[in-house]
Amino acid sequence: MDPYKVYLINLKRSPDRLARMQDEFRKNNISGVERIDAVDGQKLDHKSYIAANRFKRKMVAGEFACYLSHIKALQKFLEEEGDFVVILEDDISIASDFNEVVTKAINSYLELPENKRWDVLKLWNRNRRNIRIYDIDQTHFIGLCGTSIPGGTLGAVWTKEGARKFLKKVFSSQQQPVIGRPIDCDLQHAWEFGLTIYNLLPSVVMLHETPSVIDESRAEKHATFLGGVRYEMNRLIPKYKYYIDLQGFRKFLNSFILKKNEIVL
Repeated sequence: MDPYKVYLINLKRSPDRLARMQDEFRKNNISGVERIDAVDGQKLDHKSYIAANRFKRKMVAGEFACYLSHIKALQKFLEEEGDFVVILEDDISIASDFNEVVTKAINSYLELPENKRWDVLKLWNRNRRNIRIYDIDQTHFIGLCGTSIPGGTLGAVWTKEGARKFLKKVFSSQQQPVIGRPIDCDLQHAWEFGLTIYNLLPSVVMLHETPSVIDESRAEKHATFLGGVRYEMNRLIPKYKYYIDLQGFRKFLNSFILKKNEIVL
């Protein structure tokens, strides 16, 4: 029995993507995958969430739908047994050693003291420098990537505690989720959720050449210059404090300021 569940977020109107991902799973001996019916940005129920924009531009329907799809997956995870879930989107390719490496990462997690454990382990890195935290085998390691947590929600391992923290913040005192940023950008503000987010490196999922239809309307995604500057300035000090609190000033300085560490994909 695998030590984790696997959920695949997929739109009902994208059976071709589902078929391709099923081939990926078969090819890489990944079984028991559960499909999560993605929220469709073209049929978005605006009463199902509260928009409270905190982003550098106006969010588009596909971003709200993507966020709601991940909420749906996390809620399902909390309702079921099991301590870990891998949540994947349908626009990825999977490394041949995915199963083996993710299992090692979870087993190594269980051996760590509680104050060293992660809540979310991202499976894709956007070409960033890192602080190497610990090795899980001769090739792969757990790292803290920065100086900002990599964007994208292609694939990640969630713990039950991580899912609880995230949903508690998103719902706060409301019955509907409050969405102010795309989900990957919210996860880049991990300190707001009390989350510890690390990366599994090198990446075990990769972006497939076909753009995602879960997060559409890319042509509408244009931030103003001032909006972008204001957004980055508001998170500059909190995100650096987050990194220093997790790993200490010396490692932060060597990796992200002096750039002594290698870049790992």
